[in-house]
Amino acid sequence: PLCALLPKSTDEVRRVVILANREKVPIVPFGGGSGLMGGALSLHRGIVIDLRAMDNILEIDPESRMARVQ
Repeated sequence: PLCALLPKSTDEVRRVVILANREKVPIVPFGGGSGLMGGALSLHRGIVIDLRAMDNILEIDPESRMARVQ
């Protein structure tokens, strides 16, 4: 990859996405790292965004079975 980033807020992710979109650089999200297929590898001049630091649960709605996380 071109670089790997570890954002700590949705605002940091937003700024990376805006910059990458403007420069036409692909983004590959990375979460827990439990996959065996190498899906988080950027094969061509891309940005890997490691989202593991964004582990805050903001809201859980048991009725709709939805969670809002950051």
